Amino acid sequence: MDVTKSTKQEFYDFSRGMFNNNTKGGEPVRHLTFKGFITEYVKKTSAQNTISIHKILKEATTTNPKLMEPALLYVAIANKANLFLSVANKLNVPQKYMTILETKLTNMSEQTLPQIITSLPVAYKKVYDKYLDAKKKYSSDDPAKEFYKDEILKIAQKHNLTISAIAKTTGLKRGNAYRFFSKEQDDYLSLQLLQKAYKILCKKYSIEEGDDGYCYKCNA
Repeated sequence: MDVTKSTKQEFYDFSRGMFNNNTKGGEPVRHLTFKGFITEYVKKTSAQNTISIHKILKEATTTNPKLMEPALLYVAIANKANLFLSVANKLNVPQKYMTILETKLTNMSEQTLPQIITSLPVAYKKVYDKYLDAKKKYSSDDPAKEFYKDEILKIAQKHNLTISAIAKTTGLKRGNAYRFFSKEQDDYLSLQLLQKAYKILCKKYSIEEGDDGYCYKCNA
């Protein structure tokens, strides 16, 4: 989504209103979902950096058995059970995994997940514990990320910058910048990357940065 002179205000308003399923004091409250976490976790655990059901099942049954449990959790939360079972039968996946999927992981959602996890083997619980750790860290970073996001968008609005221009100027990956600024995917840019991008934009547009990291002339 590129920002033009005629649409940059709409873009800014849209970006500020993301993650508006829950609100507190009129402001959005953001949460790292299990679906978002497990999707990235499966990709990182896979040697192929993929969430293709066929590829991750083939890898899990051959060279990377530790991929199976997170793959099953991903399949359940992403509603891909039928596809999993179809591929699993072709790849001779052990029956115990299909049994778990069919008996313990049905109707999984963000709401039912905590209860479902209690009935699963330890390997699944370890993955869930990693999600809880990531969620805790994500929540602690969230207010700061919101601050830098808003300030970067203020600079973009003032100087008619598109997302592509922001990415090119600051060294951010364009795809990640697009997902962060235009989609409900705040985990695509870290707090450190946002801080770096903000400093680069402040320097480029001769905006004075205070000791606390705030560009005071942004609001001038």
